[in-house]
Amino acid sequence: MPAQPNLRQPARSPTPMAKRRPLILVHPVWYPLVFFQVYLAYSVIAYALGPVEHDTPRPWYLYSYLMASQFSIFIGYKIGLETKPTTYAWSISPRILIRIALLTMLAILPLTFIWRNQGDISILEAIQDPGAAYSIRLRSITEGEISSQFSLVRGLLSPLLQLFLPLGIVYWKRLSRTVKVLWLVGVMGMVVQALISGAAIGIFDLILALPWLFWLASKAIPKQKKIARNSERGIRSQSGSSMKRWALAGLAGIALVAGIHYFSYSRQSRYGLARNEYLSRTVDWSYEMYGIAIPNALEYPIYMLIDYWTNGYEGLSQCMELPFEWCYGMGHSTVLMRYAGLLMSDPDYFWDRCYPARLEADNGYSATGRWHSIYAWLASDLTFLGALLAVGVLAVLMAQSWRDSIGGRNPFAIAFFVQTLMIFYYVPANNGRLSFSEEMIAFWVLLLLWKLSRRRTLPKHVLLGRL
Repeated sequence: MPAQPNLRQPARSPTPMAKRRPLILVHPVWYPLVFFQVYLAYSVIAYALGPVEHDTPRPWYLYSYLMASQFSIFIGYKIGLETKPTTYAWSISPRILIRIALLTMLAILPLTFIWRNQGDISILEAIQDPGAAYSIRLRSITEGEISSQFSLVRGLLSPLLQLFLPLGIVYWKRLSRTVKVLWLVGVMGMVVQALISGAAIGIFDLILALPWLFWLASKAIPKQKKIARNSERGIRSQSGSSMKRWALAGLAGIALVAGIHYFSYSRQSRYGLARNEYLSRTVDWSYEMYGIAIPNALEYPIYMLIDYWTNGYEGLSQCMELPFEWCYGMGHSTVLMRYAGLLMSDPDYFWDRCYPARLEADNGYSATGRWHSIYAWLASDLTFLGALLAVGVLAVLMAQSWRDSIGGRNPFAIAFFVQTLMIFYYVPANNGRLSFSEEMIAFWVLLLLWKLSRRRTLPKHVLLGRL
C-alpha cells in the first residue's frame, strides 16, 4: 500500500515583507491638521479660562465662530489631501536653489544691518536691553529713517530669502562642507538681525518652523549613491535614524525654551523692569484663580505668553459687533491699503473701512498696538462668513504643500509650507503673512513657483500608504 502523503504543510519562515511594521496612530500627511486643531483649541481654552481678563461682548458667539473656523480648517485640509500627489518638474536642482538663496542672504545681511540699525546699537547692548533696541527700531520705522528703496529691494528678493532656511535644513545631507559652513553663518546673521530689532517675533518665526523642517529633513531622499549603502545597514541604519530624530527633537525643544526665555526677558525690558521685577497683574494669580501656587518667575512668562497668544480674540469679538463695510479687496493687508490709498483723494480711505481701524475709532481699541486675529482682517474684505471659507482655502494649500514636501520632492513646496505654517501659528493674532510687503511678496511668489513646478505623475497611494 503506497504511503499516504503528508498533508501537514511545513511552517513558513517569515519573510521581510511579512514582518510587522510599527504602528502609526496618525499618518504623517495628517500631522499639520492634528497639530493646529489642538493648537487652536488650546488657544481658545487659554483665552476663556486663562489668567488674562478680556472684554468679550458675546462670549458664546465668539466661541461658536471659532469652533466653526476649526471645522472649516478640517474640511479644507481634507479636500487638499484628495487632490493627486505631485513631484518636482523643473530641472533646477534644490542644491542650486540653496546656493542662490545662500548668496542672496549673505549679500543682503550686511545691508540690512546698516539700514535697519539706525540707532547704532551693538548686538551685546541689544541682548542686554531688548526694550531699548525695540524702541530704536520702532522710532526708525515711524520717523521714516529706514530707506523705502531698501525695503523694496528686500521685498523683491524675499522669495529667495524665504528659501534659505527651509531648504538648508531639509537638504542638509546633500550640501558640501563649504556650503554648510556658509549656511550656518547666514543663520547666525538672521539670529543677530532678530536680536538687534529687540522683537521676539523674529526669533519665534525661526523656532516655530524648526520641528517641521527637522522632520522633513529626516524623511528627505538622500543622494543616489547613499541609497544602496543605507539599505545595507538594515536595523543599524534605522536605529541611527531614530537617534537622530530624537536629537533633532531635543534641539527644537531647547530652541523653544530659549525663545520663551528671551520673550519673557524682552517684555520686562520694554517695561523698564529688572529680571526679578514683574507687573502686578502678571503675578500672584495662580493660587487665587486655580489654588496652585506657582513661583513668580514662572507666572510672569505664562501670563505674558497667554496674553500675547490669545488677546486677538478680544479684538475679534468686538469687531464682530460692528457692521460690515467692504474694503474692495484691500482690507486684509495693511500694505495694500496703504499703497491703494495713495491712488485715492483720501490716503486713509481703505484703512478707515477695515474692522480694526473702525473698532479703534469706535472705542479706542488700538488697531496697530493690539491683535485682532486673522479673521477680522480677512472679514474686512470677505465678511466673517467669508473669512471662515478663506481659512479653509489656506488649509487646502497647507495640506497640498505639506504632502508635496514629504521626502524633499519639491523645494518650493517646502518653502511655501513654511509660509502656511506662519499663517496658522498667528491665526489668533493677525494676518501678518499678507499684511507686510516682504512677507506678502514671498507668500504669493512662492505659491506661484510651487504651483508651476508641480508635475502630476505620482500615484495617489505613494503618499497615502505607509511611509
